[in-house]
This record gives sequence, C-alpha cells and structure tokens, in this order.
Amino acid sequence: MAKAKEKVVAMANSLEKNKKNLPTKLCLSDIFKAKPLKKLKKGYREMASVNIEWAENCLVADNDCQQQYEENLSECE
Repeated sequence: MAKAKEKVVAMANSLEKNKKNLPTKLCLSDIFKAKPLKKLKKGYREMASVNIEWAENCLVADNDCQQQYEENLSECE
C-alpha cells in the first residue's frame, strides 16, 4: 500500500516539476493556474492516505468473509 502512496506523490511532484520547466515569462493566467495546481497536489496527497486506509480495511474485511465462507463450506461437507 505504501507503493500506491509513493506513486501518487510522484505524480504530484512530476506535475510541479513540469510547471517549473515552462518558460519563465508569467502572464496573469499562469499565476491563477499555479494556485489550483498546489491545491490539487495537496488534495492528492491527502486522499492517498485516505485511500490506502480504506483499501487496507476492505482487505481485512474481505479476508474475514473468505475465512467465514470456507468455515461454513467445510461444515457442509
């Protein structure tokens, strides 16, 4: 699960890096675009941890269900 978080952070960093590689001339529209980009980057980082937590919780629940299913199946045999 840590790899998923790393990928999301790497994507956000890539977006930021590509923004820096653009020509240095800024017009007003570029200034307004930079702020939402930072908000998106922050949002992706926050959601990465939420998504990992949900995935881990669902995996535990799925394993519990599978174990219960197999126990019930073995009782039927």
